[in-house]
Amino acid sequence: MLRRGRSHGPSEPYPANSSSQASTNKIEEWTRRSTHEDDQLQPLAEVGKGSFKSSKIKLCDIPGKGKGFIAVQGIKAHEMIIREEATLCYDAAGTYYEDVKSVHAAFAQLDEGSKQHVLELTDLFMFGGRKTVEGIIFTNYTKGEFSSTWQLFRLYSRLNHSCVPNARWFACPGEPGQISETVQVFTIRAVAKGEEVCTDYGYDGDADSWPFQCLCTKCTETHEQLQAEWLQGSANKSMK
Repeated sequence: MLRRGRSHGPSEPYPANSSSQASTNKIEEWTRRSTHEDDQLQPLAEVGKGSFKSSKIKLCDIPGKGKGFIAVQGIKAHEMIIREEATLCYDAAGTYYEDVKSVHAAFAQLDEGSKQHVLELTDLFMFGGRKTVEGIIFTNYTKGEFSSTWQLFRLYSRLNHSCVPNARWFACPGEPGQISETVQVFTIRAVAKGEEVCTDYGYDGDADSWPFQCLCTKCTETHEQLQAEWLQGSANKSMK
């Protein structure tokens, strides 16, 4: 998951500013529904310090994308599927070399289990075919909404992009005195068994900012339509 700072996609139907009162009310409403008021909603299972994941999603290999979360059973709309505290936080100093230094300092403070989880994430900036700590974190970071830090969420980072997403994140402030934040991910529509759970990165197709090609249905259909139009135009020209 490549991050250029957090962005809510245009297709998401609720307020873009997660700190707004309307969005806060929405978080509270969905959280209540996802914490046992509805017996049909399974509780989130703890999968690490401060991190919880629904048993209705499973991390799987996704062709052309690496890994991602797949629904192993149907999920209702507005159901919480991930609640996670940041695994790592660091201050972006401004220059590349200073940022690398900050990243390694923050990584060094993690316990061995957390380090291993971070090292399993995707690195889109591999040098010589080898992952680096900074490459992994620069691929997967998010910009804090309630602090000036840059943060990494190991579960949230596994959610792939789609221009027609079926899930959405909300950022929440951490505990008093903490710089880390909490991310909550909810479905925004019903998700069928076997369907990949995706969020919208704010992808615009700019290869300089997004070093991947979106494979969602919207982009695939658009590409196929443009290709068909180009082929039809070439055929018409050859007939003249």
